[in-house]
Amino acid sequence: MSTDTPTPPTQTPSKAEATAFLQSLLNKNLRVTTTDNRMFWGAFNK
Repeated sequence: MSTDTPTPPTQTPSKAEATAFLQSLLNKNLRVTTTDNRMFWGAFNK
């Protein structure tokens, strides 16, 4: 699986930066692992 998922910045982004980051995730399959080891799979669609 590809690991080129964008990483959010460490400082609070501007509204435009936040919008661009979220738009970069559209139509991609995502896998999210929580700190208690639960895993969520899904697509982030518009």
